Amino acid sequence: MKKLLLGIFLMGFVFVFVQGAAQATLYSFGDSNNYWGDNQRWANGESWTDTYNTAHNDTDVIGTPELTGGTIETDSSGALEKIKIAYDSVSSSSSYAAGDLFLDTDGDFFWDYFVDVTATSGATLYKVNNGVSVSAKKGQNDNYYDLSTGVFKSDPETWYRNYHPVHASDALITASTEIGSLQNFTDFVPNSAPPTNYVVFDFDLANTINNVDWSNAIIGFAPTCANDVIYQHVPEPATVLLIGFGLVGLGLCSSSKMRKG
Repeated sequence: MKKLLLGIFLMGFVFVFVQGAAQATLYSFGDSNNYWGDNQRWANGESWTDTYNTAHNDTDVIGTPELTGGTIETDSSGALEKIKIAYDSVSSSSSYAAGDLFLDTDGDFFWDYFVDVTATSGATLYKVNNGVSVSAKKGQNDNYYDLSTGVFKSDPETWYRNYHPVHASDALITASTEIGSLQNFTDFVPNSAPPTNYVVFDFDLANTINNVDWSNAIIGFAPTCANDVIYQHVPEPATVLLIGFGLVGLGLCSSSKMRKG
């Protein structure tokens, strides 16, 4: 009887795991880094002033909006469908427009793809050409980025994270291949409130990224003010872990019942 139940348990585990893999996958990521490049701090001369650098080297959010993480969704074939960046509410200021989305799909600290949200034909996905090494770390290959250009204000909390990468430059676009326009793109919505705040990149499945293990990827994103940034390694999808823990729990319960019987 024990062997039979163990066999059923193992078969159920395989079935659920295979079924889960065949369905859409959701990857969640947070916002644990203050700057691009695993919390690389601003060096003297690279940012506003030495005083500001010293006072805010460990600051995650400078003003608003606050980015809180997001999700990556793929379809049953592994094609990238959607990326959502969650944020706290923002004012009606035009400074809070979304920057470009940068993707390092193999986790080697060089961008492989990016979405140009300012393209005249609408948000457009690009692949960085082979042989072009665009560092995913702050302060490197700055000619490939348009940098944030905030200005000082009297209140330190309203200062921008100046000289931070927010858009792909013309040089990077020239060094890349256009894959195609996104199906839809949703920018910041002024005066909205949590928990429904998202910048959303909806990818056209005819012009998307395929066959990527997103758990090895790095995602980079910042609003044009760069008051907060996403520079995040993407962990394993939580759904697979939950299924695994649930099945282990089921197996333990079954074993306990058999011993009592």
